[in-house]
Amino acid sequence: MIIGYTTTIDAYRARTFASPPIVLRKRKCACGKQVNAKQLAQYGACVGCYRAHVKRSRDVAAQEHFEQAHQEARTTTETKELIPA
Repeated sequence: MIIGYTTTIDAYRARTFASPPIVLRKRKCACGKQVNAKQLAQYGACVGCYRAHVKRSRDVAAQEHFEQAHQEARTTTETKELIPA
């Protein structure tokens, strides 16, 4: 057996068990809120920032869809006007 091995392991275990799990350690979001490290790893932001980001991206996607449909309708109307009846 290696001399000093058990004391090193005992010290490691004491430090590991004394601290909270990595998942529960607090970190700061860009907005300044303190959130769990797991949440930052999964979403990259706190829940409020993440939901705001999703809402903005949905709004942008909806706006792009509306503009595309409006453009198609306008093109169809212009084409119908050019065709003689």
